[in-house]
Parts: sequence; C-alpha cells; structure tokens
Amino acid sequence: MPVPALFNESYDRELELFRYFEGFGGSYPVELDNMNTPRFAKTAVMLRDFNPNVEPVEYGFSILNSLTVAETPKWSVLVDYPSQMVYSKNIEQ
Repeated sequence: MPVPALFNESYDRELELFRYFEGFGGSYPVELDNMNTPRFAKTAVMLRDFNPNVEPVEYGFSILNSLTVAETPKWSVLVDYPSQMVYSKNIEQ
C-alpha cells in the first residue's frame, strides 16, 4: 500500500485521483486546509511528513482529527497491523 489509509472510495480509485497531486505525479497542490483536497491526499502528505520524534499514535489521532469533514465522530480508531494493535479514542469525552 503506497498510502496506508482507507476511506469511502475503493483504494484503486483513491490512488487514481491521488496521482493528480504534487509530489505524487500531478500538479495540483495538496492544501491541508482546503476542504476540496481529498482526505486521501492530505493523509498521504501527513504520513510522508511524519516526524519520528513525535509519538506515532497521538500523531495518527491528530491526522484523523484534522480530516473530520461534517460532524465530529464519536470514536476514532487506529489500526497498527504490523504490531497487531488497535487504538481507539472516545471523542465525546
């Protein structure tokens, strides 16, 4: 998986659209604060720019928080497949 993230579209479709963005084959800038930039592209940039000095689980939750589109979800879930760990966070607290 070039980008270890899943959204509502099929993964192949996300990759197809992703190739239009700067740094990934295209010319459109990935604007993290632009609601029209696909969440998949934003996630790819945030994962690419990950600072290894930052705690990874909290960074993952910060990515999820920045991708909220309409209403705030009740839960956020991160899955770390290599270590077989699942992390969840109740957002309503």
